[in-house]
Amino acid sequence: MATDERIWWVDDSGALELTDLADYAVLEGQQGLLMPPLEMSEEVAAGRHGARLRNVRAGVRVVDLPLWLEGDDEADLLTLRRALAGRLDPTREGRLRVQAADGNQRELYCRYSGGLEGGVQRTPSLMRCVLTFRAHDPFFYAASVVSTSWGLVACTFGWFPFFPLRLWSSAYFGDPVIVNAGDVEAWPQWTVTGPGRNLALRNLTTGEALVLATTLLASQTLAIDTRPYYGTITHSVDGRLAIPSGSSLWPLAKGNNSLRIELSGATVDSDVRLSYYPRYWSA
Repeated sequence: MATDERIWWVDDSGALELTDLADYAVLEGQQGLLMPPLEMSEEVAAGRHGARLRNVRAGVRVVDLPLWLEGDDEADLLTLRRALAGRLDPTREGRLRVQAADGNQRELYCRYSGGLEGGVQRTPSLMRCVLTFRAHDPFFYAASVVSTSWGLVACTFGWFPFFPLRLWSSAYFGDPVIVNAGDVEAWPQWTVTGPGRNLALRNLTTGEALVLATTLLASQTLAIDTRPYYGTITHSVDGRLAIPSGSSLWPLAKGNNSLRIELSGATVDSDVRLSYYPRYWSA
């Protein structure tokens, strides 16, 4: 592998570096870190050459990491093997964190799926195996979250909105441009703190919107998770809410996104917060 590249396995117990060159070393021959497998749906017309592309989607990504384990002696190698097996619990999802030569870090959510069944032990203190990880979400994520929020402040001459918010008839409207610097769409999470009612989150770039006829009293919150397979809207008092007809849990498109945020009855205690992780094709 590239000498300046570093790889960690990250779970609830912390980060375990697989390239520390003391106990572990990732070898040449790694697979799956550049691009995920692609599935192309095509339509063929009778009597016509070629085909028409209908859809392109990324499939489940499989990553293979050839790994050396080296102990001081046979007992130390056994300790390393057992510790590694304990960290790679296949019933729990973790993350492969990759730091490229430029220092940029990206993370792949995945779980161990094989490789420790029968590693080749070259000496009493040295063993080679190929760890396999399976990522059902095939995209790499930025290691740090992008977050921004909107609210109102009171000043000596009355209400004043943070730029670029405008206050109209007891509702505040934000028309910010959010730049998604990732390679593909990003799925944000929203936290709305009351008081306020009739929330509307609109992506003017894509034409999608989420409009909720719900009320938040002071300090009550609304948590909105837009991720596919996980999408939920949860009121801190009323619990899970249904997605209204005509609304969607929309993503941020790649590049610029012009948003409009509306909340009636907002005060200086109201807040709308957006957070997301940019996603990338490769590490």
